[in-house]
Amino acid sequence: MKEDSEEDDDDEELKRQLAKANSDIKQMQGMFNEAFQQVTQQAAKLESENQTLRAAANIVTTPLHGGRQKLKLSAPVTYDGTPGTLKGFLIQVKNYQNFHHGDFTNETEKVVHAATYLRGKAL
Repeated sequence: MKEDSEEDDDDEELKRQLAKANSDIKQMQGMFNEAFQQVTQQAAKLESENQTLRAAANIVTTPLHGGRQKLKLSAPVTYDGTPGTLKGFLIQVKNYQNFHHGDFTNETEKVVHAATYLRGKAL
């Protein structure tokens, strides 16, 4: 059987180890929180850049003869029936068809053109 002083020494050692473990945990929590905050800020920055690039991607320029550039409108994105995206899809199709009005001789061709961008439930 251990003597009281040995038990007290063991208790003190366990308390010291526990205090160190708690201190280490707090330090790691601080590091984790700081890293999480940095990742969150970076994600917000990337999301903002992504939105800017998506907006800019709808209009691209291509070189013409003589070094001049002509504005070229990208094709509309596909529509799969996702709620809340129909209006944007229709605006893109209308803008594309208005921009390339010479490519469509009648309304039927416009409808067929728009239908080529339908996917999934939208079919």
